[in-house]
Amino acid sequence: MVRHIDYLIDKLARITSVSVPTSTAASCPIRSRNVTGVPKLLQALADHGYEAPLLTKLARDNWLACLDRSLKE
Repeated sequence: MVRHIDYLIDKLARITSVSVPTSTAASCPIRSRNVTGVPKLLQALADHGYEAPLLTKLARDNWLACLDRSLKE
């Protein structure tokens, strides 16, 4: 998942287009099919070098912005 998020950020060239999923695939090393895997993923991202402000964007801000845009449509 960390490499996948790295790739998305690199290819989309906009951090605001990426957010942490609330579930992860069964084949992912961070095995969880629900929101309980998110803290493990966030810790893996922090261990990989992601700093707190970026983690906040990925874990909350970007998702809320997407939700806001969806509700306005």
